[in-house]
Amino acid sequence: MDFFTGSNDLGTLGLGLVMAGVVSGLAAGLTGSGAGIIIVPALYLVLGSAGVFEDVRMHLAVGTALASLIPMTIAAWRTHSESVDNALAKHWAWPVTLGAAAGAALAAASPGQGLAWLFIILAFLVAVYLAFGYERWTVAKEPPRGLAGAVLGFVSGGLGALTAIGLPRTVLRLSGTPEPCASGTAAMFGTIIVTAGTVGAVA
Repeated sequence: MDFFTGSNDLGTLGLGLVMAGVVSGLAAGLTGSGAGIIIVPALYLVLGSAGVFEDVRMHLAVGTALASLIPMTIAAWRTHSESVDNALAKHWAWPVTLGAAAGAALAAASPGQGLAWLFIILAFLVAVYLAFGYERWTVAKEPPRGLAGAVLGFVSGGLGALTAIGLPRTVLRLSGTPEPCASGTAAMFGTIIVTAGTVGAVA
């Protein structure tokens, strides 16, 4: 029974991971922000309780979160497949993929404290947007194509792989994309980001 009491590292890690998965799934469903924004700090605390060193704790939390999000994003993509903006996908797919790969490589070379602060800043900005501006704040009538779109897709993919925070939906909404198109297209981009980010984290 010691495994379930948290009296050893393995028990703490196992029980904590189960709790983190349940809480992150529920929170993601309620907020629509993506589970990464919830599961990364939960995993960070669980890994800390299990005695994982601080210099690698954030890397493990982000990498584990990315891997756990693969089936979730695929399921969301399939559910909202009819709402995907295919024209935008053609412009952003490769920049998002390359950005996610670059972000995963940068994460591996970054100090854990730097990744933690980046996560905190992005999570705060996303939380402010969800709380106050989700239905009102826009910076454009439609997402940019061409070079501007490529840069935006690259940055979104890179930051997503660095933090496991689902940024495409926020970016699309700020760019004037209505629901449910934003959710469907973001799910497609999210699948790319978490897959590339996981591969990079493993490698």
